[in-house]
Amino acid sequence: MNIYLVQEGNEFGPYSWVEIYAGLKKGELNYVDQVRIDDDPEIKSIEEFGFWNEGSDVGPLTWEEILFLLREGCLDGPIPAKIEGEADFSTLEKLIAARPGLLESPDSLKSRSRRKWLVPASVAAAVLILALGGLGFYLGIQKKPTSSQPLSSIAVREQEPVEAPAATATPVPVLPESPATPVEKQPVIVVENSPALEMPLPTPAEVLPVPEAEPTLANVQATTHQAPAPATPAKTTPSESAVAKQEIVPEPTPAIAPAKPTPTATPVIQVVANFFKIRSIKFLKKEPRDGIGVWSFEETKKKRQVPDEFQPCLEVSVDVAENTRSDQTMAKAYFFDDNNEIVFTHKSPSKAGKKSDRNHFAMPVLFKKGETDRFFFEVPEQIRSQNWKAVIVFGDKFEAKSIAYPQTVSDFLLSYPEKELVYDRTAKRVARKPAMDPLIEYVVKTKNPRQPQITLFLRPPKDVSSASDVDGVMALCVLAPSVDALKRELQKEEMSGDYNGLLGFANKHKLAIIAWGSRGFWDVGKNYDELAKERAKEIDKNFDIVADAWERGVKELCEKYGLPDRNFLIWGQSGSAQWAKRLCLRKPDYFLAIHIHVPSSFDKPTPEARKVFWCVTTGELEPGYERSKRFVAECQRLGYPIVYKAIPGLGHAGHPDAAALGFKFFEFALSQRKLRAEFDQEEKNRLSLLTRDQPEKIPPWPEIFQNPAFYGDVVNQAMFPASQKDMIPEGFRIPLPNKDIATIWNKDK
Repeated sequence: MNIYLVQEGNEFGPYSWVEIYAGLKKGELNYVDQVRIDDDPEIKSIEEFGFWNEGSDVGPLTWEEILFLLREGCLDGPIPAKIEGEADFSTLEKLIAARPGLLESPDSLKSRSRRKWLVPASVAAAVLILALGGLGFYLGIQKKPTSSQPLSSIAVREQEPVEAPAATATPVPVLPESPATPVEKQPVIVVENSPALEMPLPTPAEVLPVPEAEPTLANVQATTHQAPAPATPAKTTPSESAVAKQEIVPEPTPAIAPAKPTPTATPVIQVVANFFKIRSIKFLKKEPRDGIGVWSFEETKKKRQVPDEFQPCLEVSVDVAENTRSDQTMAKAYFFDDNNEIVFTHKSPSKAGKKSDRNHFAMPVLFKKGETDRFFFEVPEQIRSQNWKAVIVFGDKFEAKSIAYPQTVSDFLLSYPEKELVYDRTAKRVARKPAMDPLIEYVVKTKNPRQPQITLFLRPPKDVSSASDVDGVMALCVLAPSVDALKRELQKEEMSGDYNGLLGFANKHKLAIIAWGSRGFWDVGKNYDELAKERAKEIDKNFDIVADAWERGVKELCEKYGLPDRNFLIWGQSGSAQWAKRLCLRKPDYFLAIHIHVPSSFDKPTPEARKVFWCVTTGELEPGYERSKRFVAECQRLGYPIVYKAIPGLGHAGHPDAAALGFKFFEFALSQRKLRAEFDQEEKNRLSLLTRDQPEKIPPWPEIFQNPAFYGDVVNQAMFPASQKDMIPEGFRIPLPNKDIATIWNKDK
C-alpha cells in the first residue's frame, strides 16, 4: 500500500504505512494530516482512514520493519510481541535475545524465510500516548478499514486482545475518551542554544528584505520564519511569543496543515521534540569515493603534519530541526566486544577530511536545519581484528538519538551511559532558540587572474546588536587552505593555533572582524630592492589591483552595515603578514595600527604609511631576520612610530611573547585614536613638505615615540630606561612607549 501526504494541493510520497506510523510516533505527522492511498482519489485525514483497530493485533511486520521502527525510536519499553503462528505473547526484547540469528548480516537475513511480528494495538496505543505526552489519539481507531480502502500491506486479524504474560506485562493507563479531553500542562525548557545567538549578522540568505532601506547591524538581526496559518478555533496552538514568555505552556493539539507561508520578522523559539536525527551509519574500510574520512598523520622533514594512511572508521549522517552549534551538542561512539562489554569510547568524533587537505575537522561548527552533516569515528586499532559492534549517540543533555553498527544490532540490548536518555520518550519538551551563523560572507572580484576574487568575512563583536556600539574594526589576513577552512575558524568562539586570542581581543574591545585569506604574489625570500626591476614592477602591478578590490569590498561592507571605515587594526603572520603589510603601505588611511609576525620579505616603506602604528616581530633564526632589520631602519628614517622585536632562538614560527606584545601594542594604539585624528588633519601639508624636501631622518609621531619611557636594544636584546638610552647604539635603538610593552619586550624567553 502506498500512502501520499496531501498539503496545499501538493502530494508527497509514496510512504509505507510503517513510515507513516513512525512519523506519527515521532510527532512529525498528525492524525489530522490529509492523505490519499494508492490510486484512490479520495483524500481523508489519517485518523479517518483508521489504519489500526482497537483490540486487534498490529501486523504482520517483517524483521526489517521492526528494525526500522527500533532505529527510529518508535518501539520503546517492553513491547508485548509474538512471532506469527505462536499462541502466547512475550516481549520484543526477549524474542530478539532468544533468536540471535536475527542479528546476523542483512545478506543472511534475505536467505531466510521472512518472520512476521504481531503487536497488540491496545497495549502499543497506551505506550504511544505516554511517550507523546497525551496527544489524545488511539493506535486503534474506532472506524475499521472498509473494502474501499485497500490495505494490502496491513494484515489485521480480528480477535480479542491477548494479554502479555504477567512477568512482562506493562500497566496500561486509562485512555482518554476523546482527543478533545484536556491534557496536563508540560514544562518547557528554554535552551540558550549558543552564544552566537546574540550575533546580529546572519548570512545574506537569512536577512529579511526591507524595501528602500539600507541594512544595519540592528535591522539585519531578525531572520525570516514561516508563520503557520490560524488553526481551527477548537484546536488553537499557543503562539510562538507565548512560548517565549512563559515557562509552562499546554501541550498543543494536532494542527491543521499550514496555509501558504507568510514571512515575519519576529524571532521564533521552537518548541521541538525529536530535535536530533541520525540518518545513516556506514563502515568505511578504505578511502571512499569522495576521499573524506579519517587519516593517520606523519611529520615531514619540514616538521609539518600531513595525512598519510586511511583509517577504518564509521561515517554517521545526521541532521537537526533547527540551526545549532556543535559545541552545544554531544556525539559519542561506544565500541563493544562479543560479550556486549564496552571496550573503547570516543567522547567526540575523530578529525576527518581529504588526504589532500592539510586541515581536518571533527564536526561542523554549525549544524544547519535542512542540511545533512557527517562526522566520523575511527575504529580503534586494538579491536579491528575482533568481532565488534558500536553504538553512536548524538544529541544534548535534554534529548539524544542512537544508531548501532552493524545495523542488524539493536542498541536496546546494549548498555551505555546515555541509553536512558535515548529511550526516554517522556522527556520534557524543550524550547530551543535557533543558532545563527555569525558571519557575513562577501565576495569581491579583483580582475586579477592570480587572485580572481577575495572572500571577505564580517563577524560582529559578541553581544553587540547595533553599529553604534561597535568601537572599531580588526582586519585579519589569514593563512588558510580554503575559504571553507577559514570560515570554520571564524565561526568558533576562538580561533586555534597561532590565531588564538584574536577573536577574544576583538570581543573585549567591541571590534568587528573583517577577515580574508592570503595569497602570495612576491618572492618570499627577497625584499623589494633585491628583485629585478621588471619583476618588482610586475609584482606591484598585480598587488595594486588586488588592494583596490579589497578597498572596494571593505567600503561596501562598512557602508551597508554602518561600520566605521577608519582606525582599523590589522594583523598577519608569515605569508599573511606579507599581504597585510603590503596592503597597509598602499592603503594607510584605513589603518590605525598593524602587527606583523615573521613576514620574511618586505616591500618598500611609503611616506604615507608613517601615520600607522607599526609592530614588527620575528625570530633571530628566521630566514628574513636581516631583511626585517633593514626594513625597520628604513621605516625609522621616514618617521614611523614602530616597535620591533626579534625573539632569540625563534625561527619561522609563532611565539606567545610575540602575540602578547602585539595585543599590548594594539591596546596602546587604541588609546591614541584622538592623536591620530589630529595627525590626519595636518597630513596633507606635512606630507607635501616631506616629499618636497625630505630631511635625512624624520622624527616619529606622536610625542611618546620621540620621548618614550624605555628603549630596547634590538641586537643585544637589552632594555634600558630613557635616562640610559645612550647605552644603546643609535642604530640598535627602538622606542618602547609604555611599561606594559617594555615588560613583554624584555622577556628573555
